[in-house]
Amino acid sequence: MKAIATALAAGAVMMAHAAPWANIPGTDLRYSGPGTVSVVTDSNDVVNILTNAPYGGVAAPDPATAVIIISNAAGGNAMIGPANKASSGLFAFFIHGGAGKIDIDCGQAKGSGRTPYVFADGGVGKIKFKGMSAVGKVVVDNKGGGEGVHIQNISKSRPQPLAAGEALRAPKPKPGPAGSIGSVITSGKLKRLQSNHGGFGGTLAEPGVIAIGEDSPNGQIKPNPKGPVAYVLICKQLASNSYDYAAAYTACIETNAILPDVEMTKLKKINAKVIGPAVIATTLENKIPASQVGKRVKLTQPIVGEENLVE
Repeated sequence: MKAIATALAAGAVMMAHAAPWANIPGTDLRYSGPGTVSVVTDSNDVVNILTNAPYGGVAAPDPATAVIIISNAAGGNAMIGPANKASSGLFAFFIHGGAGKIDIDCGQAKGSGRTPYVFADGGVGKIKFKGMSAVGKVVVDNKGGGEGVHIQNISKSRPQPLAAGEALRAPKPKPGPAGSIGSVITSGKLKRLQSNHGGFGGTLAEPGVIAIGEDSPNGQIKPNPKGPVAYVLICKQLASNSYDYAAAYTACIETNAILPDVEMTKLKKINAKVIGPAVIATTLENKIPASQVGKRVKLTQPIVGEENLVE
């Protein structure tokens, strides 16, 4: 966390938390919970922090991101909400100290917040997103943290704005990808990874990862029934290739094999109706019955490690 310390030393805005729902300086958010809050908005510091953030950071971060850092959050719930009902801002979050529960809410009714990166450490029990139009990478450093973390995105899909010059009488735009999460990395166990209105994974150009650092025989991945688990590598970690999960995904797809650098993890089940393309380096307690493929479950090839997914 050297980059964060450097940025704070350079003069980040600090807010000592003293009362419920105190405004977070420089943003349209507010905070309620234990600990203290600092905000970094200087573009050079923002890029430095996000590029060097734990577990691979963010590639080509947007310098307009407001980095919100909550320190000493142990012993309570860290709740982040909109100051004026809704926010469409761009934020990254670092929550330190092991908050029991973390709520990141930009306003479910009208909010469309975006976060490229969220980091939490300690024995956090649950992280919930609300009112977000995009959630990129979620990292939880929880090794040895009991039964694991529950990560849930309840953000609702909402229409995309009309393109410039598009007639107002044009058909209503289709809902965007709100509710999805691009990547999730835990150093410890996963209890549940859940999206009420979306799915998990990246895109063909930028595949995502679900990397579960400790075997989680009770862990589940559960998107919305229409939300895909696609363009994603599901594994424990990489043995030697640092955090370049996208390159590992691509290499596995190209060779149609789970390569030795990709270490297997263990989960209970992937409760999804749309899966693939994907790399399934995962031992599942409950595999998908072959009789359901093509009926209740749609598999989109290639799926490397399909034998781990389907019984």
